[in-house]
Amino acid sequence: MVVMACAGDVPTLETLDAVALLRTHVPDLKIRVINVVADVIDQVSRLGPRGAYAKQAIRDKLIEHQRHIAEHGEDLPEVRDWKWL
Repeated sequence: MVVMACAGDVPTLETLDAVALLRTHVPDLKIRVINVVADVIDQVSRLGPRGAYAKQAIRDKLIEHQRHIAEHGEDLPEVRDWKWL
């Protein structure tokens, strides 16, 4: 059993691509993918409605990001212009 963990839209897509390759070349390998952000939100029960709101906000931002890329051919400014502090 292999567990692949990821957080964020690009790492998630890269992880899913890696899993697809593994399943093609090693079909007997059991693989589980965990999106850490979503999983953590689900596991922290005290978040309650705030956790549900956070998950929805993440989904909404991903949709906004995908639409922006489709329209403008580049990441949202907040992603494109982000800098390490």
